Formats: sequence, C-alpha cells, structure tokens
Amino acid sequence: MTTPTGNGDVPAPDAAAAVVSKPKRVRTGCLTCRERHLKCDEGAPICQNCRKSNRQCKRGLRLNFIDTNCQGPPQKAPTLEWKVDFMDESRDIASEYVGGLEKYGAKDARPSRPSIVQAHLQTTDMTGMPMFEYNPAAVAHAHAQAQAQAHAQAQHAHAQAQAQAQAQAQAQAHAHAQAQAHAQAQAHAQAQAHAQAQTQGNPPSDPNMSYQALPPIQGMLPESYPSTDDHKYGAYNTSNHATQDSPFSNQQRNSISAYSQQQDQDDTTEGRREFLTTQEETLFMQVFVEEVGLWMDSMDPMKHFSRLLPFHSLGEPMLLNAFLACGARHLVLVNSAYSEEKALHYYDTATRYLLKNLQNPNRDTIVCATTAVILNVYEIMSERALQRMNHIAGARALIKECGWNARSQGIGAACFWLNVGLEVLSCLHFNWQVAWDPDDWGIDMDFNREIHNGREEIWTHRMLYIVAKVANFRATIPRHQEPDQRDEEMRRQNRYAEWQKLKSWTDAWNDNIPRTMHPMAYLYPQHTSSKSCFPEVWLIKRTTIVARLFYHTVMVLLSQIHPYFGLDNPEMHDMQHRHSQMICGITAHVKDRGVASVAIRSLAHAAECLTDRREQEEVLQIFQKINKETGWRIAFVFKELKEKWGWQDEPQPPPQPIAPVHSTSLLTSPVPLQQPYGQYSTNITPVAAPAPTQTPAASRRPPAGMVNPMFANADFTMPSHPYQNVYVAPNPVTNQSALYYQA
Repeated sequence: MTTPTGNGDVPAPDAAAAVVSKPKRVRTGCLTCRERHLKCDEGAPICQNCRKSNRQCKRGLRLNFIDTNCQGPPQKAPTLEWKVDFMDESRDIASEYVGGLEKYGAKDARPSRPSIVQAHLQTTDMTGMPMFEYNPAAVAHAHAQAQAQAHAQAQHAHAQAQAQAQAQAQAQAHAHAQAQAHAQAQAHAQAQAHAQAQTQGNPPSDPNMSYQALPPIQGMLPESYPSTDDHKYGAYNTSNHATQDSPFSNQQRNSISAYSQQQDQDDTTEGRREFLTTQEETLFMQVFVEEVGLWMDSMDPMKHFSRLLPFHSLGEPMLLNAFLACGARHLVLVNSAYSEEKALHYYDTATRYLLKNLQNPNRDTIVCATTAVILNVYEIMSERALQRMNHIAGARALIKECGWNARSQGIGAACFWLNVGLEVLSCLHFNWQVAWDPDDWGIDMDFNREIHNGREEIWTHRMLYIVAKVANFRATIPRHQEPDQRDEEMRRQNRYAEWQKLKSWTDAWNDNIPRTMHPMAYLYPQHTSSKSCFPEVWLIKRTTIVARLFYHTVMVLLSQIHPYFGLDNPEMHDMQHRHSQMICGITAHVKDRGVASVAIRSLAHAAECLTDRREQEEVLQIFQKINKETGWRIAFVFKELKEKWGWQDEPQPPPQPIAPVHSTSLLTSPVPLQQPYGQYSTNITPVAAPAPTQTPAASRRPPAGMVNPMFANADFTMPSHPYQNVYVAPNPVTNQSALYYQA
C-alpha cells in the first residue's frame, strides 16, 4: 500500500521501487564459518574467525547432500519363481485427457523380440514361465468416440495376442521336443565314443568310487557339460564361478561325458528347505552356530559362518552336512556321551557331495570352496586329524581358484582370512614359513590414524599380515654362520634392517588403531578380585581381543629373534616380560570362547617366558579351562612347557575328559601331516572309529624353517594338485553365485 506525499500526489511505481531497494544477498564466506553460523570477513587465505580460533579455513563449493553415503543397492539373485510383469499405463493416463488417446497410434499386436534371457529360459524349462503379454485397459473419460475407438482397439489386440500366444506355445513345445531328442542322441553318441576310446586305452579312467552310490546333489541339470549355459542350482537359476581359465580345462573329457550320462539318468533335485525339522540336526546346527562359528568369524565383520551361511545351507545339502559335521564334532570333544559316528557320517556325506561337484565343470565354485573350508575346520577339530587332512590343501586350492584374497568381499573374504589365519597359527607352532606369501595377499597397509570406529577387523587383518611376516622372519634364522666374516656381517645387517621394519610396523599399528581396540580397563594383579598373578586386561570386541593377542605375540617373538641382542639385553628382556604378562592377563580373564584358537598359540609363546612357579601353575590351569570349554586338544602343551620350565618328575595333568581315542589337531599337534599333503584319495569308504594307536612315523617332528609342507601342492595348476582323479576345471563363466549376494 502506497501513502500519499505531502502535496497529495501518489508516487509512481518506479519511484517506489527506487525508494525500497532489494537487500543485497549476504555472501557466505568460508565453509568453516558457515558451519559455525558466523559472519565471515572472507579474508584470504585464512579468514579472521578461523585465525582467532585456530581452525582450518575450508574453501570451496558445498552442495546439498554432501555427506550422504551412497552405496550400491542390495542385490538378490532371481529365482525360477521370480515373476515380472510389465504394465504400460501411458494409454490409460492419456485417455483421461481430451484428445490424449488420439495421439497414440494403433497398438502393434506383434510379439516383441524375445531377449537372450527369455530365449534361454524357454529352451531350458517352459513350465511355470510367465507369459509377458500386454493387457490394455483403456478407459476413456473425455469423449464417447475416443472411448469406443480405444475399446475396439483393445479387443482386436487381445484377440491377436491370444492367437499369437497359442501359436508360439505350440512352436515352443515342438522345439523343446526336438531339443530333448537332440540331447538324447548326443548323449548316445558320446557314450559310444567313450566306449570306443576305452577300448583303445587312451583316455584317463573314471574316478574309482568304492563307497555307496552318492546321494543326489540338488540343482545340477546339465544337458551337456562342455557348454557354459546356466543350470539350476537349488532355488537359484545361476551357477557361479569367480575364477579364470585353467590349463586343466580340457582334461578328462571322456570322464565328463560318462558322468554327464549318469547324472542325466539318476540325478534328482532336492527342494529347498524352509527350516530344519529334526531334533538332531537342530542340536548340531545350534552347537555349530554358538560354539564353532564363534572363532571362525573372529576376523569377519559380517559373521558369515555363524549368521548368514547357516540359512543358505538350507538350500545346499553339501554345505548343510559340513555344518552338521562340525557341530557334531564339537559335541564329541566336550561331552563323552556323544559318539563320533554321527560326526563321521555328516563329514563323509559332505565330502561325497563335494567330490561329485568337483567333477562338474558347471559347478558353483563358491559353494564348493566354502564347503571345503568348513570341512577343513572339521579335520582340525577331529580325532586323528593328521591322518585325515584331506581338505587342507583342497580348500586352499579352491580359494585360489575363486580368486579370493585380502581385497575380496563377503564370503570370499571370510573364507580367505579364516584359511590364512589357521595357516599362520600352524606356522607359529611348527616354526615354518607361510606358504602363501603375505606380500601376495593384496592387503592395504595404510597406517594413517583411524578416526572411524567399526573398522576393527581391517586392523586385525593388518596385524595378521605382520604376524605372517614375523613368522617367515623367525623361520629363516640362519642355522650356520658364513665362512667369510664380511659376508656374515652383511647378512646380519640385512636381517637387522628387516627386524627394524617389522618392529616399526608393529609400533605404527599400535599407535594408529582406533580407541576401541585399546583396553577398556587395566587392573594390576593386586587390584583384581580373581586372585590372579596376571593383570586383568578388559577388551570388549572379539576381533579386538584377537588383534591384541596377535600384537603382543609379535612383540614377544621380536624380542627373541633380534639379530644382535639376546634376552640378556635389558631392553629385549623387558619387552618380552611386559608383553608376555599382557597375553597371560588377557587369556586369564577373557570370557569369550571365540578367541580360544588364537589364545592357545599366544599363551604357549608367553608361558615359555615365565619363571615364577605360581604364574606357571596358573597358566596350566588356564589351558585346562580352555580344554574343558572348547575341546581343543592341548595335552602336548603341558609336556612342552614343563620341559621348557625345567620341571622334573612332575605328575601328568588330569586325563582329557572326553576322547575315547588319542586325538591331535593341526593348531595344537606337535606332529604334521604324514601323508602326501592335499591328496584326496577317491577310493573312499565310510570312516569307522579311529584306532588309538599311531605309527612310529607319526612321532617324528618336521624340521623347522621349511615352507609349510601342507600347502606345497595347494594349487590346481600344479601336476600333483589336490583331489586327483576327481577334479575337473570349471567352465570360465561369469555369472555369480547366490552366496555372492550374501555379502
């Protein structure tokens, strides 16, 4: 509203605009002042506010949603029951406007060109496949003429679509019958060629399976194995490989043909379970999830083995039997009321499933590798484990076949870190070099200070890498001196430089880990209520406990392998004593059974440094507690420690509470594998209860310093690779497994 001037005149609009000018926009200045809601003087290079408050003067252009964390959307593998209907509502919407429907031409009733996926589905299985047909429902509300025209067009299109669908169904049925006839003829021709080749004696013989007929494996319906077409696997319509071409791609072709014929005849696909239905399976799965899966997932943030894979195993009999075998095995170890027959049954069943799948080039390599890793864990817990290490090299070879390393995600990362972690613990015990060179793991060793919580597993992986490097350095200690004093001094200087690098890595790791990986509480022995000789160290997260045990173990080992100084040096002696006390303090007060596998090896190294009799007795009590709760076989530790401490004529520790037979374990046994490593005989029979006696050869300890012999042939590119006479190289396809989407 305008007011009259003094002389009664009303000012013109231009004059009013000139009087009330538009306020000038205030410039925002630096981003730091904007965040603090302050007026910025826009001084360069640092404004006055940032200079006074000693803050970083942030410059640049800030857009909305700059802090939004955009991640890839979750993906789910489509199943055969997955139905997709395409609805085009553009005509319906246009018909609601005057003249809108007239802008659309007459609908083309001709069927659209089928996609590659549709063509494949039609050739493989036409039952239950939804027909993607268009159903126009034009409802014109504007004019009666347009409504009548749309209705007539819809009726005409529907009639043509029905006729076309019937003709197409007949043609597809005829084509499917021809395809079946062609497949039968091709299989017959392959059988004749295989029989003729056998009479000539050239091709390799089929695997000699002396056990019973293998139970059917769900989800393999190949028409001809040399093809790379997708086949059904359980509830999924994809068969996965994360692998590359292999030099074994063309071997055992005749064996594949014979196997293809047999599987076409007697293969039956099991339905996917919704849940477990028997009390026995439920008990064994509960034990696995609550006891075994705990330490298997100690370095996995997603907890695949205890939280995700059990659900996926409902559709994978091979995976399910491996889980049940581990659960039953643990019950045998901790409760003498359970016999090992059930565990052996599930183990043999899972092994037969795995061997049968390894003959299929169109197999799901991720499921096979995961199953082999779990069966390897069973063998580590098993009685007479060293006589039955059938999957230790096979699991490593299948992991390499999938291309898994430190940069993998999901189930690949879980299997990789579990596998290399078990090897590192074994090498620490036997004083071996790690077979898989840590420099080939592909781990990120950026030790910049961690400012984000929740990434503790990444730092645990980095510490495991350092442990592996220290194990290699320790195993390569020279056993003799060089004849030339100059060469000896040069070698010692090189090793000292390597020692300094390992020590600097370890210190940098401890300085840059997040606060959540440091102790929450530290109580001196006189302040604890447990009357322990060791300090109480409280760490909250399981992976943090594992990482700290690794860290203190590295420091203890570094104090013992200094190239120039021995333990008589005060600095080295203090470092060994301080970190050995920390290891004993952590294991004496930890309540998490999921760290037992790492705690055993770390505590064994720390206990060797103890000199006080009361501390030594408490360590033996800690080992007895671990044995009682977890079933790990650690009787040999008592003998080794007492020899180290100089105890003479001491009574033996109380007998192990469960085992009807003498048992050993890869992580805890002083004797390595005596058979050719990683060789799995195909002439398998169901394993009976093991005998308590062992051969004299089983008592010989291997020489220290060698590369881990159990993984000497853990690669399918080697002539003596695992699973001889069974393994067939997979087809190099690129489709993903259902397990891939569980990451």
